Amino acid sequence: MKELRFNRHNSTHWAEYKRIYQAMFCDEVERRACEEARRLLQAQIYEEFDLQIGAARYERTPTRRDERNGKRLRKLEMRGGYVVELEIPRARKMDIRFGVLDKWQRVEPKVLTAIVKAYLLGRSSRCAQEIVEAFGHSRFSRTFFTRLVRQFEERLEEFHTRALSNWPYVFIDGMAVRVWDSYLPVADRP
Repeated sequence: MKELRFNRHNSTHWAEYKRIYQAMFCDEVERRACEEARRLLQAQIYEEFDLQIGAARYERTPTRRDERNGKRLRKLEMRGGYVVELEIPRARKMDIRFGVLDKWQRVEPKVLTAIVKAYLLGRSSRCAQEIVEAFGHSRFSRTFFTRLVRQFEERLEEFHTRALSNWPYVFIDGMAVRVWDSYLPVADRP
């Protein structure tokens, strides 16, 4: 039987190996989750398309409402990353809409919500851009951020101006903030 010899710094090596293997495992899980999301989205898109045109692929029925006209590839950005190469089938005459995607949607709504939160917390579009990129999402233009913030502000204004008469209870919460004026001497401050 051969004797095992351990080096002095073996525990640091094992800690490094553990970190590397954990990172590899997490990357593999994310990759497989994106593949599975793509597979499920693709199946849903094909099923909805078949229902809307009235026939499955290569099927000839009298109830068919339109014919297939190829496909286009599309990317979708989700919280878990990119779902690449979704095949969106096209019809010759009908305008097909899908329940999974809006017509021009490229980003999942939850990602857009995260972008607005990053903007509100980051105080600038550049800071929000860095936060969004840190989570693995693509770069967005400043006009895109401006449009998102404008939509958020419109929804916020609707929320603030809604009628409260239909509610049986109203809870009011308040906060007071003391602001120090840096131009006043310390003795003159309240």
